[in-house]
Amino acid sequence: MTVRQANAAWRRVLIAGALTLLAGCGSTTQLTNMWADPRYSGGPMHSILVVAMRNAPARRRIMEDAYASQLDRHGVEVTPSYQLFPNAVPDTDQIERAVDERRFDGVLMISPLPTERQTVYVPGYVTTQPIYAYNPWSGFYHERWVYVHHPGYREQQRTVRHEIDLWDTGPNGHLVWTAIGESIDPNSVSEVSNEVARRVVPELQRRGLIGR
Repeated sequence: MTVRQANAAWRRVLIAGALTLLAGCGSTTQLTNMWADPRYSGGPMHSILVVAMRNAPARRRIMEDAYASQLDRHGVEVTPSYQLFPNAVPDTDQIERAVDERRFDGVLMISPLPTERQTVYVPGYVTTQPIYAYNPWSGFYHERWVYVHHPGYREQQRTVRHEIDLWDTGPNGHLVWTAIGESIDPNSVSEVSNEVARRVVPELQRRGLIGR
């Protein structure tokens, strides 16, 4: 093997390693504790008010916009609550008045839950990699493969959790769907909101709670 061939081989190894790392970086967001009212027969909701129960104005707007964007893609007429109540999260009376005035079919509420922190063990693994030795007499590199052990380690894991509730606003308005969104070590409020919303809205569609 020549020097050029050795360099090319190393590039292939590095690229393969990078692709392996990317393949392992799957989503860390999921929905748990999901429940839907089996007796609900109101049909798909076409107009929904989204309310994020966050006092911080920026976080509230980011969360409401994330769900509004996903609902809008599914043909739902959606209103983030900050557009109607820009100064603070609306209370129950304000939400009821907004529902009566604007004829919302449903109210989607997102409420933060305590963040969980725990220590997890990441197990070790073994890979193989080539070693090249240069032979000055032949002018070639000779290749052999060795096993490399990567030891396990412990790390802190943070799980951000939100409760998502969809309420029917009909005469017998009640909770029709709920779930807990869990995101592990998210980088930002925007990442959490968008990842959870991308799972919530298709689930609502699958259950016939919003249109197709």
